[in-house]
Amino acid sequence: MMILSQTTNSAQPKTLSNTTTNQQKPGTPARRQTLDFVMTLALSLRKKNPVEAKRWYGEAAKQGNLVGQLNYAQKLLDEGIGTKNRNSIIKARDWFEKALGQDAELKEAAYGIGLSYAKIPGAKEEDLGTARDWLMKAEDHPKALFALGYLDEQQGRYGTAIELYKQAKAEGSLAAAYNLGRCREIGRGTVKNIDEAENEYLFAAELGHAMSQFAIGLLEYNQDKLIPNLQTPQRSTALPLTKTYLSTKGYTNKNLSVHLGLYSYYH
Repeated sequence: MMILSQTTNSAQPKTLSNTTTNQQKPGTPARRQTLDFVMTLALSLRKKNPVEAKRWYGEAAKQGNLVGQLNYAQKLLDEGIGTKNRNSIIKARDWFEKALGQDAELKEAAYGIGLSYAKIPGAKEEDLGTARDWLMKAEDHPKALFALGYLDEQQGRYGTAIELYKQAKAEGSLAAAYNLGRCREIGRGTVKNIDEAENEYLFAAELGHAMSQFAIGLLEYNQDKLIPNLQTPQRSTALPLTKTYLSTKGYTNKNLSVHLGLYSYYH
């Protein structure tokens, strides 16, 4: 199972999360006060009411607020990727470009534009080439490093994909650790090594990466079928982490082993 979404633990300059809400086009004090209020409202709603948050981000974006543009673009991109909505992805790209027009060094925007080309439905070689160009402009950003690795893996450049995943992991990408584990588990771009795969999954799982929490449990479950009652250092940690993941999906301890069995069979 390959993913292109992730969690990072590192702070990067010039990104969506650490750009202040006051970075916007000049205007009257009253206009700036209104924009600050709109952004404060959007930020307060982002978890409680994402739909309303998106609307207010859009209002701020239309008035030239840089953080509003970035957040609105990201919302559109996430929705477009999730629903395979081409128009939403293109619209997101337009807003990332507007943000980049305000700050040419904004790596979050360059990453967003690159991802919009990589994840557009029916992406062609030309789209992937354009995606790579944009991602290279933000290559020291952990999400961009991860995405470059993903592109290389998709296009069969497994050796460079592994190296990019390693760099992304070093910068804080938990999804890169997950993909490293997956590559080591199946022997893609590297020698197959179950112990190293376990270590990669466990690293990310313990930091809260959901798919790694599931993967470590699944790996241990399948290993147990091959060598019953085998004790490893990872085993005592693996099952609780997997239960954490499955509990968020509505599974209980009672049907944990059943679900793992079905997943291992069908995947």
